[in-house]
Amino acid sequence: MPPTSDSDCATLPSPRASRRVWTSRRRGRKVTTAGSGFRRAGLTLLAGSAGGNLVALALAPVLTRVFDPTSFGAFSTVMATASLMVGFSSFRFELLAQRVPRETGESLFRLALWSILAVGLVVTGASFVAWKLGAEPIWLMCGALGVAGSVPLVSSAIATWESRYRWLASMNFAQGALTPIAQITLGLASATGGALAAGFTVARLGWLINLRALRGSGEAAPAPPARLHDILRLDVLRFGLIGGASALVNAAASQAPILLVAFLYGHTEAGLFAMAFRLIVAPLGLVAQAASGAVVGEVGRSVRERRSGIHELISHAMRDLAMLGLAPAAAAALLAPYLAPRILGEAWADTGWLISALAVGALAQLVAAPFGQVLILTHHQRWLLIWDVLRLTLTCAALVIPRALGWPVLAGVGALSLGQAVMYGALVALVRQASRSHDTDSGA
Repeated sequence: MPPTSDSDCATLPSPRASRRVWTSRRRGRKVTTAGSGFRRAGLTLLAGSAGGNLVALALAPVLTRVFDPTSFGAFSTVMATASLMVGFSSFRFELLAQRVPRETGESLFRLALWSILAVGLVVTGASFVAWKLGAEPIWLMCGALGVAGSVPLVSSAIATWESRYRWLASMNFAQGALTPIAQITLGLASATGGALAAGFTVARLGWLINLRALRGSGEAAPAPPARLHDILRLDVLRFGLIGGASALVNAAASQAPILLVAFLYGHTEAGLFAMAFRLIVAPLGLVAQAASGAVVGEVGRSVRERRSGIHELISHAMRDLAMLGLAPAAAAALLAPYLAPRILGEAWADTGWLISALAVGALAQLVAAPFGQVLILTHHQRWLLIWDVLRLTLTCAALVIPRALGWPVLAGVGALSLGQAVMYGALVALVRQASRSHDTDSGA
């Protein structure tokens, strides 16, 4: 695939040169931004995500005894649908904000938030119509779930811009730990899919705190934020169209497995698959998300300041993630079939085999997924869109073809995992090519 032109968003204000020191309005403190802290930032974010994951994993046996596979499957189906708007609803403007000066970036953060709310209202309206036509009441929460999943993207992008990695790590921990706690607490009163949805939403309210940074320019700001009508130009809208389409396809590829399993096999099988996904893919995915925060912060800063060296940085980070995830993935593949019925309960016994089948794809996702946004930051978002479309196609084929042949859900999940490994391997190649091109253009 040929590289895209660097003309995307070329008319945005030029980045300020070299190292930048500016004052954070929120705390009135100086923040020095430099690329040397990438590994330290990654470890800080990893610690927060790992801590939240440990709490979630420890509470999984309690969760499976409060909720049955059918209720969990119903919630997971609605959550997967709501997740289609996560990322897409912001049109990736929070990523564009990472590669432009602060005053323009703040307006792009606001634009991302307004876009999320607008899409959320549309989804809520559609959910109301579906409920009137006979859908279950839990579908009324689809829009709220989508907003609850999207706002943290903007909030974390603001924290990444300000290099507040400790705060971001604490929020990753709180989100991971509070989600099962809230779900179990609400489930004790009513063990329904609605309780699971409400718990998911409550656990993400803390991200709203960081949005106070966008209330006004303040005396300490280096320059007032650009007005929205000044940044709504053709190049920005083109970025939003391509970035939003790519994010929508990416979300569809990520959520298609749960939706297809529910459609092809029913809510009970979907609940078993969703629990397996939660125990192996989601924890590694949160670690990948933490790594992604550091990647976006440091690579975005390198792009703004026209610094080279991101290819080496990314190569080392990929190797670190592979070493980090290899042992847990191997242990899950070997031990999950034996441990699942003993820890989760006999009703969830098949979850262990599904975890084993998902392990290969989950490891590949951990290594590659954090770096997909590098293609956006380095002006190769069309590459990412093409990759997303191919991934969605392969995901659907991996589940639909085995079902058409009469094979059980485990065969389809195994095919899905192998397909994910292939696609994430291709993403690694694309990211390495994009980072190498950036370093060459920057004079490496």
